[in-house]
Amino acid sequence: SIFGSYGIAGLDNLETVITENLQTLVSRSDKIGYLTGFGTKDLSGQQSDSTALQQITKDTYQFVELDLEKDEIPSTISNIVIASPKEKISETVLYKLDQFLMNGGNLTVFADMFQEIPASNQYQLPEYKFLETGLPEFLANYGIVINQDFVMDMNCYKNFQQGYGEIPMYYVPIIQRETVSQKNPITKNLSYILMFQNSSIDLNLSENVKGTVLVKSSNESWTMKDNIIMHPLYISPAAKEEQSSFNLAVLAEGKFKSQFEKNPQEKNENKSNKD
Repeated sequence: SIFGSYGIAGLDNLETVITENLQTLVSRSDKIGYLTGFGTKDLSGQQSDSTALQQITKDTYQFVELDLEKDEIPSTISNIVIASPKEKISETVLYKLDQFLMNGGNLTVFADMFQEIPASNQYQLPEYKFLETGLPEFLANYGIVINQDFVMDMNCYKNFQQGYGEIPMYYVPIIQRETVSQKNPITKNLSYILMFQNSSIDLNLSENVKGTVLVKSSNESWTMKDNIIMHPLYISPAAKEEQSSFNLAVLAEGKFKSQFEKNPQEKNENKSNKD
């Protein structure tokens, strides 16, 4: 200060921060935040996909559930997983994620663009409804554009059924080593992956952000956008000249620009005071 006296900000939670960081130093595993609510996959369910992920990674990582509607992000968390939300994510939570990113945090996002609506009877096919979670718009502000489509691939998993023989599951591309980034540590040891009902991803990054395509489909791929059908017997491949490769997983790293001018809570409080 110009008067010669100084103060230290953040002393109100200093003890908590010190305790959390000391626990991290002696912990055998790294802590990863896991966003809860908004229809995200249940981390504690017995049969959920997220439970399987937790079992696979338990020796290396410890998942910490985060209810960002009420809580702040702990100082010991450097990575937050957002796994397939189905409901609209509040502006308050998006702001916290944005500020976490601005402070050097990492976001790992698994985003579903559609929700399957089961058929009402055996003679009808399921419908696919676009999910309005706010997550695609949130990511697009950083230059990561998830398209409203499903990627189909001729190089796909094939299911054998009695009476039909091998049935190609075009929406389950088989990712070979040549379409996986071999330079990036995230994917360099992967050589055979099944990607299930993926949307294509485009990168529209600023000059301060580097983009890397981690996984892409084969050159014999196409996208399904309208009148989506996931029954393999009813899917017709696109013409050869309409097929190409599509990005299925990407990495963006660098200096991002915040998409919020101020905390939405403060904005709402000011509005309430005026009212």
